[in-house]
Amino acid sequence: MGDIPSERLMLQGGSRLGHRLTFRFMDPHHPDYHRHSPFWVPGMPPRYSAEGAQLLRMKGLYVPQPFEGQVSFYVSRAGSPVECPARPAWQPYLPEADWTVVPGNHLSMLVGRNGRALGEMIGARIRSIATH
Repeated sequence: MGDIPSERLMLQGGSRLGHRLTFRFMDPHHPDYHRHSPFWVPGMPPRYSAEGAQLLRMKGLYVPQPFEGQVSFYVSRAGSPVECPARPAWQPYLPEADWTVVPGNHLSMLVGRNGRALGEMIGARIRSIATH
């Protein structure tokens, strides 16, 4: 993947694009890589910003490998507004995955009634594995 110069990623007036496609083709080694992520929130305390930048860089450098074992993958019904759909992205790497759609989006699936439903589904899955 080639590095896209920062000036090409900026809108007129200096605003960041944060567009998924643009960010996807940036080189994670680029010093401003994190600033173009749709997850980046400017103006946070320095330590928080440094940790966030490193996390985004690691995510950009990660290259998944196929996993041939069984895995349970819980995917949110509403998905994520800033990431590609989970199933088409991960299915090539997880051919034996058991896909379960859960209520909520990428974040709300973990809290409140959605989190409770997810916990019940995971519990049922563990019990079914334990009895076989």
